[in-house]
Amino acid sequence: MIVHNGESIFNYPSGNRIGAAGWYSGVGYTNVYIRPEDFPFTPVHGTWTPSVKFESTLGFVSVDPSFDAVPFDETKHEGHVLYEGSGGSTWRTLTIDTVTLKLCNGDHRLFLRTGRPIGAGEGYGVFVVRFKVENSAARRSREPAQRRLSRMSS
Repeated sequence: MIVHNGESIFNYPSGNRIGAAGWYSGVGYTNVYIRPEDFPFTPVHGTWTPSVKFESTLGFVSVDPSFDAVPFDETKHEGHVLYEGSGGSTWRTLTIDTVTLKLCNGDHRLFLRTGRPIGAGEGYGVFVVRFKVENSAARRSREPAQRRLSRMSS
């Protein structure tokens, strides 16, 4: 939309982040971001180092959490926790080693959460970034599935 109102142009948000937010009365927004140049538009492999920002007081990052699993397993629901600590509007670089974490080739989720105390609890902004892992074995092996199956049965 173009508005001609005599005021200077103000575009929000700026183009230097992709993110999500939660909003709470009396508190406002709880924003969480990933830098656009780090967004996984293509498959990742080896070590991926995205920068993220938590604009509230708390920050949390995990890979492949299962918060929605039924039945719920208290010991495994957080996934691979990469960061849990202060937010404070600081860009933080994560190190996600897809080999060390034993992430299989295919689709995964990077879970980003920021929050702050509100009333009797906490308010959160959550951003789930879907990404695909394609480590070297998958990139090398492009032979048709039929050939692989016939070799396995011999």
